[in-house]
Amino acid sequence: MNGNFELPMIPGRRDQNPQFVNIVFAVIVGIFILCIVFPVTREYFFANPLLFVLILMVIYGVKEWILTQALNDVWQSFARKTGLTFASVRSLGIPFIKQPKIEGVYHDHPMLIRKYIVSAAEYSQLYTAIEISLAGNHIPKMEIYTRARLSAARRALLGEGRQFVPVKVDAKQFDRKLFVKSESESFAQAVLSAEGLKDHLLSIESFATDMKIIVKDNKLLYLEKNLIRDNAYLLAVTDILIALAGQIEQTAVGRIVTFGNDREVPA
Repeated sequence: MNGNFELPMIPGRRDQNPQFVNIVFAVIVGIFILCIVFPVTREYFFANPLLFVLILMVIYGVKEWILTQALNDVWQSFARKTGLTFASVRSLGIPFIKQPKIEGVYHDHPMLIRKYIVSAAEYSQLYTAIEISLAGNHIPKMEIYTRARLSAARRALLGEGRQFVPVKVDAKQFDRKLFVKSESESFAQAVLSAEGLKDHLLSIESFATDMKIIVKDNKLLYLEKNLIRDNAYLLAVTDILIALAGQIEQTAVGRIVTFGNDREVPA
């Protein structure tokens, strides 16, 4: 496998669980609904509806601020360990809450970690996005994703299906849990032939609720459903993706790809 560092196994996953904050918020909302139902408070509510809406907005804002601060702590710790730069950018949804992102160069690869929202007709889904820039030219497009039942949000992610062919990697467990498609079947098989790489990708799949890897326009984009709140897990996933990026670059050297057909360039 390409890379000059030892690729660690994923140590497990212990996300900082935000469920307590969400439960408290749900209880408060429930109390407000009861205030509307009971005759004693109903009259006051309808006399002051804007006040109740304002209170709910403040409570929601406080909840989001608490969750964002917890995420910031995890991502700042990750940035310190990797030598990357942590920054906060202003949110479009809630002006006083800044959203975190991590960027910089890690093992010779420019990268960016941020929140990513996939919008579909029925709903929007929040993902953790890790974007790694790839060196080289003529890198075929490729996708790897879990074989879970496709939701509307996942269908919005797929795209360009006509240009891709399904890829079998002759590893029963891998083919059963992960689906691979690419413009070039031989390219994808060569990338995934690296020793241990398939096992490491399967280890991500075992911890991720939903994951997808997109190789396109000289970038590797990793999407995992929900926000990663465990910096040890985030580091292990990032190292695996860096190794995958190196293998993609190494495989792409000396290869010309045109409309899904590839051939070796003569030396």
